[in-house]
Amino acid sequence: MSRARLRRETGAALLGLLLLLVFATLALFTRQAVSFNDRATRDRLAARALAEARETLLGYAATYTELKAKSGAIYVPGHLPCPDLGSAITDEGDESGHCGEEDETVIGHFPWQSLGMSSLRDGQGECLWYAVAGAYKANPKGRLLNPDIPGVFRVEDGQGRVLAKDVVAVLFAPGAALPGQEGRATARDEAGRWNQECRWDYDARKFLEQGLAADFRLDANGGVIRFVAGAESERFNDRLAWITRAELFARIEKRPLWRENFFDPEFAHRGTPALAQRVAACLARFGEQNARHRLPWAAPLTLSGTPAFTNDAFKDQAGLLAGRPPFLIPHAQNLLSASFGSLRQCSGDNADCRLLRVDNCPDLESILGLPSEKGAARGGWFDKWKDHLFYVVAPGFAPNAAPAADCLATPEQCLEVAGRPYAAAVIFSGAPQTGQSRATHAERMEAARYLEGENAVTLRSNGRRLEAAGNDEIVCLSPEGEGFELVSDCATR
Repeated sequence: MSRARLRRETGAALLGLLLLLVFATLALFTRQAVSFNDRATRDRLAARALAEARETLLGYAATYTELKAKSGAIYVPGHLPCPDLGSAITDEGDESGHCGEEDETVIGHFPWQSLGMSSLRDGQGECLWYAVAGAYKANPKGRLLNPDIPGVFRVEDGQGRVLAKDVVAVLFAPGAALPGQEGRATARDEAGRWNQECRWDYDARKFLEQGLAADFRLDANGGVIRFVAGAESERFNDRLAWITRAELFARIEKRPLWRENFFDPEFAHRGTPALAQRVAACLARFGEQNARHRLPWAAPLTLSGTPAFTNDAFKDQAGLLAGRPPFLIPHAQNLLSASFGSLRQCSGDNADCRLLRVDNCPDLESILGLPSEKGAARGGWFDKWKDHLFYVVAPGFAPNAAPAADCLATPEQCLEVAGRPYAAAVIFSGAPQTGQSRATHAERMEAARYLEGENAVTLRSNGRRLEAAGNDEIVCLSPEGEGFELVSDCATR
């Protein structure tokens, strides 16, 4: 073979090899581009589904009062739906009618059908998952729900850096099954139910990355529950969205009903929150309807019994002049006896000893929850905000006073508020000031976590002096003949 021919054949072989390398490289780049584009598409679809679900939950919480008004109930905003936990008596996508215990945090499928939506899917066609803090879920409702109640979730980035804390709800786009997540339900389950929407599979370990994304021991112990929103990898593909406590209440406070329930038309001209004024009006009504015109004793600051902060834990204590507004008043009523007291059927600690209910005080209907509630009303403004309310009664108007005091003749038997005498007062505590954490039940039993100045001292020492301090708002009961006049903003007059 000639050298020229050898050179030509060698050159052709090299050219072919070069072309082969070029095509292989292009194929690799193409596959990487397709893979990248597929991931981008999946991420975009997941982000869209998460954003839609998040916005719907915020709307639900902000309009909860209006949503539930159809049933005759009057509930505070801020509640979030239960997840779909797979009850045999509900359809797929329906929120559970009762999810866990009171204040217990739960996780399940996002309840798309109950929220009037289609089944939201992530980029792999999987339905969304959803975790809700126990205090914020709609059923059973927690013991308190107001801007002081913290979220129990913290979201991190996979490297231990905190992305969000004080979170009340988390949404998950689970992505495709990873190693160890095999066995997701398909087609039909053992009962023959068709899994055409969200598989009817409620085992979170098959969908969420345990140890990286979720702690599945969700309970009511009050600890922070950690979730991870990390970069996609061979061991992690969950996508998360969340709602913080601040975001939830920022949305709620834009609603007109928020202000109306604190400054409703009947009390708007008086300035202080209607919640405090309506409770004060009920206490005054008790004094006006008993023959001796006495007012109840206070309930203690430190509540006994389990669980804490149930309504019936707010029971009057004989001799206690400063504390919380009493929901139950057996001690005051029994001392006054059926002949003189307002609650004629009250005996021991039974339901008829509950003062703050609408058959005793019709004015309370807008804050107690169910209009016909005779028992311990759940879900209303008093129920969810009662940790913000405090009550002081003057010695001369307590159940054991005889006769009722004349504040002008014996001012030492009356309260002193901004230098003026009164029979009693209800205090509403505003947002926490510096150093006033109210995150736990133990903290909520300390007056100094809510009140400032002389007010905090009086509540701790069973005293009788109140003043304009911090953002405390005071409604006073002024004796007028055989009744009591409500004096709003009495500490600033």
